[in-house]
Amino acid sequence: SATNIFMAERKGRGTLIGVTGTKGKSTTSSLLAHVLKTAGIPCVLIGNIGSPSIEHIDEPDGTVMVIEMSSYQLADLTVGPDIAVVLNLYEEHMDWHGDVASYHAAKMRIADTQASTDVFVYNERFSQLLELAKRVKSQAIPFHLSDDPVLDLLVLRGEHNRENASAVLAVTDFLHIGRQDVASAFASFTPLPHRLEDVGTVHGILFVNDSISTTPQSALAAIEVFTDRLGAIILGGQDRGYHFDDLAKRVVELGAHVYVMPGGDRILEAIARAGGEAMAVKTLDEAVKDATQYLAEGQVMLLSPASPSYGQFKNFEERGEAFKRAIASIR
Repeated sequence: SATNIFMAERKGRGTLIGVTGTKGKSTTSSLLAHVLKTAGIPCVLIGNIGSPSIEHIDEPDGTVMVIEMSSYQLADLTVGPDIAVVLNLYEEHMDWHGDVASYHAAKMRIADTQASTDVFVYNERFSQLLELAKRVKSQAIPFHLSDDPVLDLLVLRGEHNRENASAVLAVTDFLHIGRQDVASAFASFTPLPHRLEDVGTVHGILFVNDSISTTPQSALAAIEVFTDRLGAIILGGQDRGYHFDDLAKRVVELGAHVYVMPGGDRILEAIARAGGEAMAVKTLDEAVKDATQYLAEGQVMLLSPASPSYGQFKNFEERGEAFKRAIASIR
């Protein structure tokens, strides 16, 4: 594969930092690259985030490569990165991998393919990663949600993003990057679009675009950011067979209005089992217009679908832009 060609060619010519996980890898990769650049270290951000790694095979020796790596790219990996970072492991991409075990195995190849001189940075909250750390050849360095004051400088919302930033701290500590550079980078980082993105306040309602949310776990993380003022949430999309009971219980507990997009039959059923009600809608416009009738000033309407966008939209970016247009139409 192009990834294997790139990894084999670049190994030994500059630090390769591979970042993966079910959720958070784009933000974490971007934040890490921003810290490295702030510290004056030659660095490029490549891989699953949008710039194919193979296009950077001729970068000058010594360039640090921060590579966002998907399970598709990792499934047949043969040469591991110098530093492998695994943020989390949830259920995802069952339609391609077949089952959770195969998906997790693909993710864990990022460390299974490392050499004894490499480093494996992992989230100790996940039992699978604890077991992986025991068997890999590389040096295993655990991380957890840190209470380091530098995290208070983050412009990113949510505890899950503080956990992602804690992984960045583990890597930068290993690379001996000064806290002053880390602090400056954390404070100046520009959040990626479609990730808890503040779209604006209309009629006193704050609209938040979290279209990147394609799993129940990611939607739960988004909800926890706005628990005190969550007024409505839009869920649904392509059915990948996920279990939505925990998400449904939390939404019902908070008393939020629930709108479910096409493909979300499992979500409607889970909401009903949790003793709540949900409104099936065909479009984001329909959900946005209906919510403005009920939400009070200061409340939040959150798009965090807990499902892939495919079927109705080309990708999560297109879904997020459609949400923005729906909001613009009610201004």
